[in-house]
Amino acid sequence: MLRRVRLVAAALLAVAAAPGPGARLAHADDAPGAGVDARDAREELFFGPEPDPEPAPVDQDCTRGLDWACVLTAGPRPDPASGELRETLTREALEALGARGVGHDAAVGWAAGTARDDGGVALAGASSLEHRWLVDGVPVESLTVGGAGLGIPLRFLDAIDVIAGGSPASRRLSTGATIDARLRDGEVATAEAWARGGVAAPRRELETFFYDPLVLDADDHRGASAGALVAAPWRGAPVDRAWGLVGYEGSVRTDGATRIARTILDADGDGVSDVVLERALDAVAHAHAAIARVGLGHGVHDLELTGLGVVAVDPRLSADGELDAAARRATDAAVLGAARWRSRWADTELAVDASWFATRHRERGWTAAADDTIQIGTAYIPAAADVPDDVAFAAACAEGVCPVPEGYYVRDGAGLLQQLDGDRPSISAEVVHHLAGAPGGGVHRVAAGASAEDARLVLARRFSGGAIERRLAEDIVFTSRYVALDPAGPDDCGDDAGPCRYLDEAVTTYRTRQLAAWLEDTWRPVRDVTAQAGVRWESMEVAHDVRFRDQLAPRVAVVVDPGARGRSRYFVTWARSYPLIPALVGLDVSGGPDILTHLDSPVGSAESLTEGRAIAIDPALEPSPVDEAVLGGERVVEDAFVLGAAWRARWMMRGIDDVGGVLVNPGRGVDAGGDRLTRVAHDALAWFGTPPGGRLELRVTYLHSRQRGSWAGPFDPRQGAVLWTSDFAGTANEAGRLPQDLPHRLDVRAIARHGWGAWRLVAGARLVVASGRPYSALDADGAPLVPRGEAGRLPPLGSATLAASLSRGAWTFGLDLVNPFQVRTATEVDERYTFDDTGAIHGGDLADLMWAKRDDVEGAPLRRSPAWGHATRAQAPAFVQLTASWRW
Repeated sequence: MLRRVRLVAAALLAVAAAPGPGARLAHADDAPGAGVDARDAREELFFGPEPDPEPAPVDQDCTRGLDWACVLTAGPRPDPASGELRETLTREALEALGARGVGHDAAVGWAAGTARDDGGVALAGASSLEHRWLVDGVPVESLTVGGAGLGIPLRFLDAIDVIAGGSPASRRLSTGATIDARLRDGEVATAEAWARGGVAAPRRELETFFYDPLVLDADDHRGASAGALVAAPWRGAPVDRAWGLVGYEGSVRTDGATRIARTILDADGDGVSDVVLERALDAVAHAHAAIARVGLGHGVHDLELTGLGVVAVDPRLSADGELDAAARRATDAAVLGAARWRSRWADTELAVDASWFATRHRERGWTAAADDTIQIGTAYIPAAADVPDDVAFAAACAEGVCPVPEGYYVRDGAGLLQQLDGDRPSISAEVVHHLAGAPGGGVHRVAAGASAEDARLVLARRFSGGAIERRLAEDIVFTSRYVALDPAGPDDCGDDAGPCRYLDEAVTTYRTRQLAAWLEDTWRPVRDVTAQAGVRWESMEVAHDVRFRDQLAPRVAVVVDPGARGRSRYFVTWARSYPLIPALVGLDVSGGPDILTHLDSPVGSAESLTEGRAIAIDPALEPSPVDEAVLGGERVVEDAFVLGAAWRARWMMRGIDDVGGVLVNPGRGVDAGGDRLTRVAHDALAWFGTPPGGRLELRVTYLHSRQRGSWAGPFDPRQGAVLWTSDFAGTANEAGRLPQDLPHRLDVRAIARHGWGAWRLVAGARLVVASGRPYSALDADGAPLVPRGEAGRLPPLGSATLAASLSRGAWTFGLDLVNPFQVRTATEVDERYTFDDTGAIHGGDLADLMWAKRDDVEGAPLRRSPAWGHATRAQAPAFVQLTASWRW
């Protein structure tokens, strides 16, 4: 009877499993020694002998994911229960495909099924600011908006794991993908040096055919970089094994731009406002990255120490003023220090990771004088004497065709300057125990762990010269400055506020704390069936005001590897996760400093105080859980190629937003009458590939996706990094196609290798074709007139990257071509359909807009903005890069 129960259980597990990526090979987590023999005896007793016994699988070294048998492995520590949708991008493959010279944050875009928005790489049914970014398992997300906190040169990496779903309870997730960069170690002696240079073709953004008085148009891009890396192992007392690695890469980039000024006139009748002046601007940016690692091993213990730092200095240019006022220099630095301790005994493993991730951001004026001078902005045509450093602009104004921008034309000081200091210490520990002969039969792998993170962000803001000045006319002047009311000081903030203190710098601190614990059991009743069940507990506190306690995230997976040969895998997973909220959300939640504005005018003077109040928090506010299901399968055919398919679905049914000055779950709590924020994403994938490392390496991936809902994520292409305060909330027609809804994406990658004697050629190509992004028709308030995304789609987007490298001995010379066919497809359009006041067309479509009426003039037709639907951004131009490297 017992045997029959066992057989039925195994059959049900096999039926529940179905097709997805990741091939399982050897049973690396089997308990060693006599326990294995005892297990085999039990399996034969309960399940009977295998009808066609095959040779026992050979243990493979899958730590680097390079061997054919490991092409779809779960990662550096193979886990037969993993149901993860994982793609491993090795350094060698990325360089062969033309990704040389980019940071790992950009190289992730070479993964199949990815798209781009202004925040970075979007994938896995989410926007670019929702991913979990790791370096060897250590969190390195930006503390400000949640994207990648640093970009690591590819030469510092072994590989990048892009995990799009199906993760176990031991992994901290957010509402997007998990991206883990694996650093190189020094276990293989090497010395490398490299240099590269590149230039982009001159470009002009697409003509928009509507009046834009001042624009900054990127012209070209030139850059160069160089670096070196040395790694060496060492054996001998006082430790059993040791290695070290050091590396450096520096880069410099020149961005050319042209400042174009137009008048509202069209004297030549070409339908475009006339250009009255063009001014070329050149700005130089440079960046530096360094790495140092040490590994020590003695007996069952291993210790790794890592130091990684990146510094970048970038110009920030604007067209709306003189150079000293409209431009500034920004310095960003990120430093990671990490320690990893691993110990393994007969049946037990212990892992402890501790890290400190620090970021620094500094802004300063284009000139030293601009740092200490009050910025003046004018909303009227300035006299030539008011713009002495902009002769061309002054001359145009003198002729009566002054191109006055919307807003203010600024001069003198740098204006608002910011400084951000972020720190995130984190620690995690996990113990894993292997049980052979455990109750229930088979082999169990039990894991328990806990982690903690404490992110702190200090934001310091100041106005150059202590204040900022805005003039509506020569004698109507608004002067604003930061002030503090508590405690009161010697200054006067007017009758309403009373005594106060003027601040040269306003400093606020925001924090996000996270705690987590997990318990996980992996059970293999027979060699080719594995079941995994786990639960994760999380607690998060944002800016002392938002507390999400007792977030439970259960996760289960069933994986089948018929014959336990590592040549196929079929699985089904289900998981729950919660959003990872960055510390800068505290700026909206907790508020900022107060600003006092003094008005001088011919009729008198007055003061007004703008308080940096925190928004109210709904007592019933709850986190936004995301449920995910993954079903997939993959099979190696005749050791020649692999076929796979998978389906993934994600549901987020309880978003967070600012509604009427209260942070709520729309449709719940104090906003019980509103509509919920939702997002549903479905992806169907299919892929075909050949073994990596062969003479011809090919991978073809097709992704069909669907994204619907009313919440685009923390990054909305129309609004930028809104961080859970979208102005779409509470408006009609907010539900519909989301910006990441790209129904069809085809990705083709090929790498060919050939040798002639001492010469070796590697050539690679990547071709991507994707559906265009949906766009909307918005009214004067920015709300959708018809359901979101129903105004059509942008043209299909195609891109190509070609690369080749030729090696002889220690030398390698490479050529990369990005977008060589100069495709200039629009990637963004103006979505403002009208500037009239109007109401939403419930359940309407694009054809109904012609019948829309204005609210302010009864019966008057809606006036369409001439800019609606015109491109405001296009694909980057062609870029060519040459690389020379030496390796010993």
